[in-house]
Amino acid sequence: KRIFVTLVTLLFGIVYVQLVLPRFWSDRARSAIVALSILVNLGVSRLVLELGETELFGGNPLLVGLLPYLLPIAFAPMVVMITVGPRMATLTAINTCVFHATMQNVGIEMLVGSLCSALVGAFFCREVRLRGSVLKAGAMAGLTGGVMALGIGFASGSGWMIAGNHAVASFIVSVFTGALVLGAMPLIEHTFKVATDATLFELTDFNHPLLRQMQVDAPGTYHHS
Repeated sequence: KRIFVTLVTLLFGIVYVQLVLPRFWSDRARSAIVALSILVNLGVSRLVLELGETELFGGNPLLVGLLPYLLPIAFAPMVVMITVGPRMATLTAINTCVFHATMQNVGIEMLVGSLCSALVGAFFCREVRLRGSVLKAGAMAGLTGGVMALGIGFASGSGWMIAGNHAVASFIVSVFTGALVLGAMPLIEHTFKVATDATLFELTDFNHPLLRQMQVDAPGTYHHS
């Protein structure tokens, strides 16, 4: 069943790219970023799930219940939004959330909750000019995930305590995901030779020491540039 869902999801992604972004495959750097982001996202999530099943944590029912909310689901969509664009970020969010739901064997409510969180995180990463905005995007994804966790908890009759724990866990992990994206971006830019809006915006900072020196030593070149 899991293999079937995974293959269908991959097929859907390939058809989507062929229809909407037929030239995407020729951009090897950005296609590699998408693939690597998804693989890293799933790898980290798999690690969290494996740790949760060990003897150290597996016997704690509270932690076991928190596991679905401890996964950095918005990581790949946020990275792809910043480096590639909204269309691929949307596809990445859908694929990543389906893979996570399949990995955990959870119901449609968890899939919808994680998809809403991932899409909100990606939405707030559009046109990121200041790197600190990525943390804000993570916080907004966490807020969305927290609201969805509360709704799912109340609808299933889990009670205030459990639903509140799920909401807090979702918010904290999403903020951590934003920090993880922030730390990964310089490495991605350097490895794949891509420039994000944040990098270009930093290069236009008139307070940059090199630009200030040029303004003093070569004002003609400075104004011409």
